[in-house]
Amino acid sequence: MNLEEYATKEKQKRRDYALERERQGMPRTWDYLIEQFKKQGYYVLGSNFKESVQIGVHGFVDPEDQKGYMHRHDYFEMIYVYRGGFVNVFPDHTVRMKQGDIMLLNPNILHAPYVERDDDIVFNIFISNPMIREKIIPLQKDNSLLISFFMDYLYFDSQDKKYLNFTDNSPDSLQLIEKMIQEYIDQRPFYQNMADAYLVLLFSQLSRDYYKNHSIDVLPKNHHTLSYDIINYIKQNCQSITLEDLAKHFQYTPNYLSRLIHQSTGKTFSQIVSQQKLQRATGFITSTDMSIVDIGQIVGFYDVSHFIRSFKKEYNLTPAEYRKKYTSLP
Repeated sequence: MNLEEYATKEKQKRRDYALERERQGMPRTWDYLIEQFKKQGYYVLGSNFKESVQIGVHGFVDPEDQKGYMHRHDYFEMIYVYRGGFVNVFPDHTVRMKQGDIMLLNPNILHAPYVERDDDIVFNIFISNPMIREKIIPLQKDNSLLISFFMDYLYFDSQDKKYLNFTDNSPDSLQLIEKMIQEYIDQRPFYQNMADAYLVLLFSQLSRDYYKNHSIDVLPKNHHTLSYDIINYIKQNCQSITLEDLAKHFQYTPNYLSRLIHQSTGKTFSQIVSQQKLQRATGFITSTDMSIVDIGQIVGFYDVSHFIRSFKKEYNLTPAEYRKKYTSLP
């Protein structure tokens, strides 16, 4: 099945689903979203990621889409206009995307997107935060354009509402994103590994196009690159690392490094260590059947009560609740 056939099929499934709910007298999905919107001025789209990359298709023309109901996500989203056009309404401006455009959205940014014609085909690529953190950032740490975009949200307590709009993309970029989508459609053996690999390549190619289109060879490195090196070292040694160990490795005094970390990330050394331990814990929780006590000890929490309290503060769920919601075990 090619991209156009898949998109048409998925759009029709969404329409049929809405019609069936209406036939049965059930509330519309929109009713729930509008209720959220009225309470807080936007609604949130979350995704229980079973895969690092998931792909959806924007539906047919829907009058509700054009009423300006703003939403945001708890993951990064990439929008690809495969055919026709797409309108993305932000709180203070509107971007009209054309065929071949690709937009990357920070999870914080509010937007109300819609298509104007039923034959517009727009793919939504949902990228999990662990995918960005563990696979994309390590391979893009010298790419100032992307490292700043990703790390501001994931590590620096930034509330910036950002997007990157890639226009005039090369045939290489379009080929990569379409191969990634095709892998997801076909779901042959190892399709997720292939999709992840295409996404890594796509980010590099999009950046290459961006530099070319803006007549620059490379963006200057910024504090994010050093910050990534520091955070990554903490991540690799989070179970027992001390500020003195970190300072010795990077050849700074502990006091200077402590200030540098806080100035760059808005967090203390202890907060970053705790965050990295908890991120590591999520991997054990969702991919093993180890006890919560054992997981806490492995990642460096030797008081299980402290582990559970810290975990709930970070993720708004206890470790057991997180396992039940996100587990990838059969």
